[in-house]
Amino acid sequence: MSSRRKIACLMVTLLMLVGWACPTSAGWTTEAERLATGAAIRTGVRQIENGAIRSSERKALTGAGQGIVQKEIGRLFDKVAKLSRGKHPETAAHITDAQAAGKPSILTIDRPGTAAQRQISLRGQPKVPNKDLDEYPPAMFKEGGSGASVRPISPRDNRGAGACIGNQCRPLPNGARVKIEVTD
Repeated sequence: MSSRRKIACLMVTLLMLVGWACPTSAGWTTEAERLATGAAIRTGVRQIENGAIRSSERKALTGAGQGIVQKEIGRLFDKVAKLSRGKHPETAAHITDAQAAGKPSILTIDRPGTAAQRQISLRGQPKVPNKDLDEYPPAMFKEGGSGASVRPISPRDNRGAGACIGNQCRPLPNGARVKIEVTD
């Protein structure tokens, strides 16, 4: 096997391992065919574009130097919902701590389950005078409910942060994946 083919096979294997290519993804057959005939492949790094992670443009080059631009391979999430640490410091600290403790940062919208998930996450939690009980993951996401991190914080901070995240998620349908990110 030529060194060019070995490199091409190694790159395809690497693409499969990092999730940029798989047998069912768009463009795989074209790339596989081109690689089987000895064409080289050039890839870029992943980038965030409009809140979604995409693989950057990839081209499979033919021997004549003509390229075919491959389609987007896939998304890990549909939107990044950003929460300002300056505007909502208590909620931002709670999200940061919960994510550091292993709670997911990428969540799935589940509006019909909100009331049930809130009831489950707050069950047995003592109420604190003049405080709201903040949940992470929030109840509007499928990952909320059982096992959610709950912390008493000021009502103004909690409700403002909830409105901030809710407004960013409003146009998204149930089942959409959202990455919750705390910004400075």
